[in-house]
Amino acid sequence: MIVSPIKSRFLEVKREGTVVTFRFEPQADLTIGSHQRFKQSIRLVKTQLKCVADQVQTQGGCVTARSLNADIVEITNLVSEIDARLGQLRDEKVPIKMLEEVLGVTPRERQRWTKDGRLPAKGNAFIQRGQTIRLWTYSPDVVARLLKHPEIIDGWRKADLAKAAGTTASSEQI
Repeated sequence: MIVSPIKSRFLEVKREGTVVTFRFEPQADLTIGSHQRFKQSIRLVKTQLKCVADQVQTQGGCVTARSLNADIVEITNLVSEIDARLGQLRDEKVPIKMLEEVLGVTPRERQRWTKDGRLPAKGNAFIQRGQTIRLWTYSPDVVARLLKHPEIIDGWRKADLAKAAGTTASSEQI
């Protein structure tokens, strides 16, 4: 007998009597293609589910768990907490190394596109290494859009090549 489901943005939750099963597989909109975010999301969900589940397993990038004789109020609160934390992870600004890894761009391309406004920065992060170093951070929504439309980056690269060829040609004429 299946009873009313527990709603979640990120988890698949099924309730049958007093047994609740959970399944989590990180989706692209959460990880934006980053292996680091993938691992963070798995670790976060696994840690949270251990609080209420009798059995938690990870296999091939999927977390499954089962809770016998579950307190539904506790489960509902936990699922809300997991959703909130995964939402925060999804909305975190993207640091430069992650952006370069995910989009497959070089540091020089990223710098050029940020300076000329094609790749809008969302903010800054600061690191203390003998001196204060400022690093750009980027919106996960912008990164996700560029992942869905790789032709945008291809267009930027073609425009950069055309501009460089035009500059070279004009300097040769001088």
